[in-house]
Amino acid sequence: MARAHVEFIQSQVLDWQPWPYQQGVVYKQLSVDAETQATTGIFKYSAGWLEQEAYWLDSEEEFFVLKGEITINGVRYGEGYYGYFPANYLRKTLKANKDTVIIRFIDQSPKAIKYQCGDLVPEVTKAAIEGINTFDMHWDKGELDKKLAHLDFGRKILRIDDTTKAKTFLYMVSPQTYPPNWCGPREHHPTVEESFCVTGTLAGNHGVMRTGAYFWRPPGIPHGPYGSRTGCVLLIRFVGGEHINHWSDENYPFIFDAKYAPVLPDNMLLAGKKEWLPEPF
Repeated sequence: MARAHVEFIQSQVLDWQPWPYQQGVVYKQLSVDAETQATTGIFKYSAGWLEQEAYWLDSEEEFFVLKGEITINGVRYGEGYYGYFPANYLRKTLKANKDTVIIRFIDQSPKAIKYQCGDLVPEVTKAAIEGINTFDMHWDKGELDKKLAHLDFGRKILRIDDTTKAKTFLYMVSPQTYPPNWCGPREHHPTVEESFCVTGTLAGNHGVMRTGAYFWRPPGIPHGPYGSRTGCVLLIRFVGGEHINHWSDENYPFIFDAKYAPVLPDNMLLAGKKEWLPEPF
């Protein structure tokens, strides 16, 4: 896995660019694997956009609708909907019913393989997850790790891979939360953690993530502690393996106004080196 550490970038500072595999689609590249071209990005579809040809990918893909509505194979995906397509899943029809923005996680080559009438479609070995409206799901607030209890968090599990135990979920942090005595341990994981801030803010050791913030963190990198003035909802993926927390013995200070201190690859330095702040009014 040859993706650079990105922690974190506000997607607002990135430029839209044409997506080379679908005509009429633009995207913001959040991270890419230099070897496989596996891509995470924010994709924008204009109302009425229609994919003219059926296709599949050699790759698994997960996606979450940030805005608008798209129909894929007759299944409607509105704002807050989630989907998972396994490798070789045939996308027969795609249409944007509204101006639509989606974050897509494509874990291998994103190159579309066009279906021609009579083609033999490769076998699909995993079950697709289609049309999940996350607003209809309840927050699971069971406490699995006491060191995170101060966040008063909740989870909505979207997918756990039967083989690798990789996991995708929504993670809710309550407002006005911070670690006891304004300090706490740092955690690390044996797998990649990837996250996008769907709404709200989260303060940590690299600064304050805001709506639209993204990170790709390789295994073994300590991070935290965390807290939030406003509360937030994050879309989180643990990629390639099981989600396990390992904690430091030492405690580290926490403040709500942590200085922006990103770790970025060279191609993001110019856009991302300065903190992005929304207009307050």
